[in-house]
Amino acid sequence: MTLGICGLTLWRRKAGVMGWDDVGGREVLMEPLLSGGNDEGNDDNDIGSCEHDPNIEMEANEEADMDNKEETEQGQSLFQPLRHNDAMDGDDSETSTVLACNTIPMEISPTDGNHTNDRLLLDQEALENSSSEDATVPKTCMDHVLQFDKMFWILCLSCVVVYGCVLPFNNIASGILLERNYFTDPPSSCHLQYEDMCSMGDLAPKDRNKAIDSNGETCVLTKSMRPVLPSSLSIYASSVNSTISADWMNDSYVFDHLTENDLDCGDAFWRKSCTVDFCIAQKLATEKSGRVMSIPYLFSAFLSPLFGHVVDKIGRRAILAVVSCVLLVSVHLSLAWMHSSPVIPLVGQGLAYVGYAAVIWPSVPLTVRKESVGTAFGAMTAIQNVGLALFPLVIACVYKGSSDRYIPNVEYFFVICALVGVVIGILLNVLDKKRGGILNKIDV
Repeated sequence: MTLGICGLTLWRRKAGVMGWDDVGGREVLMEPLLSGGNDEGNDDNDIGSCEHDPNIEMEANEEADMDNKEETEQGQSLFQPLRHNDAMDGDDSETSTVLACNTIPMEISPTDGNHTNDRLLLDQEALENSSSEDATVPKTCMDHVLQFDKMFWILCLSCVVVYGCVLPFNNIASGILLERNYFTDPPSSCHLQYEDMCSMGDLAPKDRNKAIDSNGETCVLTKSMRPVLPSSLSIYASSVNSTISADWMNDSYVFDHLTENDLDCGDAFWRKSCTVDFCIAQKLATEKSGRVMSIPYLFSAFLSPLFGHVVDKIGRRAILAVVSCVLLVSVHLSLAWMHSSPVIPLVGQGLAYVGYAAVIWPSVPLTVRKESVGTAFGAMTAIQNVGLALFPLVIACVYKGSSDRYIPNVEYFFVICALVGVVIGILLNVLDKKRGGILNKIDV
């Protein structure tokens, strides 16, 4: 191919300029040689100074067209005449036609082949990748949920059983503590001297209806024991002074076998007229149990930030989930089997609650895609609330099936929940290890 030709070119600079190869899609440096010959003084290539000859210009254009056609077939551009329009300051008068001699492309892309085709292929590939990614991006809430893997669902199951072991217990802790520590049953041998009459109040015997044992001796009752109740009652409001029965809630109080569950100290009959001692003792015991049962909440309020900071420093989220469940097992076994002070078990309950909450919720974003984190939290909360709605029903059935007693069967139910949490936690650690230990890492 001829390297030096004369062509019609719009030219403003005397130095080299960058031109665009329309065929190859490349920028090339076009250097005009305005002197009559080349730098080496080669007379063979020296065509002298060029004049503005129409014939030469026509031949140059024809040769340029042939070269462009050849470049299109071969995919490589070696020549392209430059066209430069001077539009600076809108002055068209400076636009001039210059005859460029021996115009040589000084820079050619080293890449062989048609760059335009390569660019089209790259654009097509990027479009296909974008389309495939768009196809996998979840569009609706259900799409997000269906893409959650089994590690997330294991976290949800763990959340249900562990929180089912904690929150329902907190709701009935007052009753458990009353039954276990602060309002316990008196000895079975104790009974009232007048078993079918009120123990204390407006309707009690004037000489006091005291509690005695089977030998007729006065029963010694501790402060944690509830007062002895009448074994039966048959009292009608119509047979009592109206000033006494004015605040009673019922017209008659007839019980063949009276139990503490039949009493309602909100009723003036029990509170003022028949079982004053029982209602006073129940009120004091309830207040005491309420103070003790606040221990888990106090731990949660003050230690949650500290536990969260510790988890950020040491990681071990899946491991701490198992430890929390093991602690819950020991807490509820001690409440079921022992009759010591409930303070230590409730401290353990508080620590387990704080520790588990500090690891379970931060684990959620580690198991789902970034754009699905909010949906994941919502799904886990919904599943948790379903469990919290069902667990009290199960506990009520256990309570009724145990003759209205919490100890020990209701506590055994909590133990079972905690044991299931231990098993799920171990499974979570095994799966996490296969996934690279992302839940137990410090910096993820």
